[in-house]
Amino acid sequence: MNKRRATADWHAKCLSQGMSIATVSPPAELMRDLKTLALFIDVYCRYKHADSERKPADLRTHDVAAIAGKTIVLCPECTKLLTHAFVKRTHCPMDPKPMCKHCPNHCYHPSYRAQIREVMNQPKEVIERVKRRLRDTQFKDGDWYADYRRLRITGYKQ
Repeated sequence: MNKRRATADWHAKCLSQGMSIATVSPPAELMRDLKTLALFIDVYCRYKHADSERKPADLRTHDVAAIAGKTIVLCPECTKLLTHAFVKRTHCPMDPKPMCKHCPNHCYHPSYRAQIREVMNQPKEVIERVKRRLRDTQFKDGDWYADYRRLRITGYKQ
């Protein structure tokens, strides 16, 4: 059975039983993509909208916390983006699913498309910020020097 047919069967099962999408197990590839979207948008929102009022993302069609493996706390703007991204990815008709930037027919609204492009470029900015912070102490004679203790990254819950 191809992926498109499996997804169509999954949607038909949801609709026939009057269920929301969150109550039926979706394909593993879809779950991986949704988790990636949720985590990227979470990091982006935490960095870009730190001063905004944020609350746990609660979507009618998806259990975001179960998908991401943690509670995702977003501002209203990023919650809208997450909702749009989840709906578009869940209902993507392409088989096999290409990266959105290589897709022949873009389903994202142009404003959301620009936002998701900015979100997906965020890891490059994070790495560059870390490099700038470490450059003075860890970059000598054209090479990076560090022992494993200095490279250990510690995360703190807020």
